[in-house]
Amino acid sequence: MDSDSPYFYHGYVFSPYLDVRVNEQRTAFDIQEDPEVHELSYSELRDTVRSATSGFLTPQLAELAESRDARIRRVLEQRLPDLQYVREQNSTEIAAIPLDATDGQVEDAISVLHLRNQKASRDLMSDLLRDLRGVTTLDLQALEDRLSDRIERITRPSQASLASYVLYRRSIVELYREVLKKSADRFQREAAIHKLMFPMRTDLNTSRAFLDHNLWLLDERLTYANYIASDRPLRDHEVLFDVHSRDEPDIACYFNLGFSEDDPAHGDFRTVVIVELKRPGPLAARDENPWEQAMRYIGDIREGTWSEGGQKVKASPNTRFYCFIVCDLDNPTIDRMVRDYQFRQVFDATDGYSLYHDHFKAYVEVVPFERILRDAERKHRAFFDRLGLRVSSA
Repeated sequence: MDSDSPYFYHGYVFSPYLDVRVNEQRTAFDIQEDPEVHELSYSELRDTVRSATSGFLTPQLAELAESRDARIRRVLEQRLPDLQYVREQNSTEIAAIPLDATDGQVEDAISVLHLRNQKASRDLMSDLLRDLRGVTTLDLQALEDRLSDRIERITRPSQASLASYVLYRRSIVELYREVLKKSADRFQREAAIHKLMFPMRTDLNTSRAFLDHNLWLLDERLTYANYIASDRPLRDHEVLFDVHSRDEPDIACYFNLGFSEDDPAHGDFRTVVIVELKRPGPLAARDENPWEQAMRYIGDIREGTWSEGGQKVKASPNTRFYCFIVCDLDNPTIDRMVRDYQFRQVFDATDGYSLYHDHFKAYVEVVPFERILRDAERKHRAFFDRLGLRVSSA
């Protein structure tokens, strides 16, 4: 027989017990799947036959199992590195994956196990919290014993989910690097940077908005803005009222909508962040520089009122504005702007410049594209190293 050709094994089982349990047509057995009285069940019969068959076919099955296990390792390493824990935590289920499973089927099986583990971990944590709430005094030793028994099953699925997000961020950092590269002496357009950080001509007003953009590249705090608008006229920003300006900031982030938690009697809109992204390379000639643009946006916003939950709130002197001007430093427009408005250097020349405008209560920072990449790599390095990942510098 050609060892590379597919083949099937047929095993035949016979016994006096089966002879008396066969139906008249000899097409099935009168054996219950789960009998109420103590007698042989169909599942027990199948398990016994499977065990005997496996023992008889041990040499052939061992070779197939080895090939299947190698396929599982490859899928985990190449496609699902964040779910490596499943091979250890769910070893029995992994061993039950069919010997002829394809890469896609292996990936599906592992993903199902991970989802099942996530649900089990949430249930375990809920049970633990419910039990703790039901007692009047804390038994520290009992808590420690229960945690020791459950902590791995509770934490590892969550750690895998975090690892998936870190892998996603690694991909975004790599993509950002590629966007910055020159191609035939031409830089990628501003739109490429913009789209990578945040979708253009749209807005987000949801507690889960952080899943739909990558502003963490610029500043981690921008991840959790309450409302973000991109390339939309200020008069169309949902949180603004009595603002009629048609100006369109590249990105505007609004925080702490509504009345201040510090003093509910005084409605202060707390923080606004404006991001202006300029195309890598020399800036096109125009009447105003990015600083003047940002100040014009702030003036327009301050003239209006704000609304959350039906209550309008006027911008106050306590409202803080942060402006990021993302650009290349090596161009005449930025040089002149930094000089004319006396921006201060941030650490060294490669880190950009900053300025605080007391009248507008605005902090403005000029951020070079390369610093965003460098900072993103630095702040994620511990996560990347923990997962055995590296960000290419080529």
